[in-house]
Formats: sequence, structure tokens, C-alpha cells
Amino acid sequence: TVERFYKGLLLFGWPITVGCVLLSPAFRFVYQYGPAEPAFQILSLGMVFMFVTNAFIGALNSIDRQVSFTWAAFWSMVFNVGVNLAIIPRFGYLGASWSTVATEFVLCVLGWWLTARHLAAVPVHRLSWRILLAGVVMGAAIFPFRSVTGFPAIGVIAGGAVVYALAIVLVRALDRDDWAQVRRVAPFLPLGR
Repeated sequence: TVERFYKGLLLFGWPITVGCVLLSPAFRFVYQYGPAEPAFQILSLGMVFMFVTNAFIGALNSIDRQVSFTWAAFWSMVFNVGVNLAIIPRFGYLGASWSTVATEFVLCVLGWWLTARHLAAVPVHRLSWRILLAGVVMGAAIFPFRSVTGFPAIGVIAGGAVVYALAIVLVRALDRDDWAQVRRVAPFLPLGR
């Protein structure tokens, strides 16, 4: 279902977003240009929207409403161009970064609206809050290590993943059906019955 797909994409997209925003110094070796770090942090905020928008794209594709989403993408592009024209002259590449995040948000909202209109409304708040809370817990755990770079950053990322997984369990972000799906996908995990 769309709800399960949305929840799964949020489950993976949210910790990536939180991790990239907080641990951006760890990735300096990738972009090798110090001033790019703020842009990377800003753009990382849009990752979660990119992830969950795919649930809406998939839902619309499954009911042969690709044209509807194409229009949503078109209007998002128009929004992006307009915002870029308004803010890049004043804020430069950081403004362009914020424009991209805003565009991803607009596209996500349009995708949600089209899915609600043509199929069913996805209860975003009910499906999201526990996962978002688990990501905040992970963020609090890795925040003190935000300046770690190089090889030690791998340990921080791994530790953050463990904290996130534990928080997912503690806040009961996954229901019985979700855990059954996890067992089917990853039968090697010691999840019990």
C-alpha cells in the first residue's frame, strides 16, 4: 500500500537527512571545498522530501496517473525558477540550495495532494511522528560528534544507525505488519517472532 511505502521511505530518508545535516564536516573529503559545507547541509534537508515523494509517484503510476504527477513536476519547476530568480541575486548558491529544498517540499505536497485526490489520503502525521522522533533521538546522540572527520566519522555514523534502530524499537515506530515485512526482506536478522 501507499502508506507502507511512504513509511518505509521515510524510515530510510529521515535518518539520512539528519545525519547529513549534522555530520556534514565528515564529508569534506567528498566536496573538497570548505564553503560547500553549508550548501550541502541545506540540500540535505531536502532528502527526506525526495524519498517520500517517491511513494506518491509510485501510487500515481500504479493507477495510471503519470500525467498528473508530470504536471506537478512542471509546476514545481516553475516554482523553482521563480524562487531562484528572486533569491539567487541576493543569496547566491545558498539561496539556490534553499530554493531546491523548497521545491522538493512543494513537489512532495503536490504528490500527496494528487494521491489523496485520485486514490486515498496518506495519513502523514500518524505515519511519521514516531519515525521523526527516532531521528531526533539519533540526532541528539550524534550532535556532540558533528566535527568528527575522516575515518572516525564511520564510527559515528554506525553509532548513529544503532541509536536510530533502538529508538525505532523504543518508540514503536513499526507495527506488527511492518516487522513481518522486515522479517521477509531480511530473514537473517534476529528479530524473534
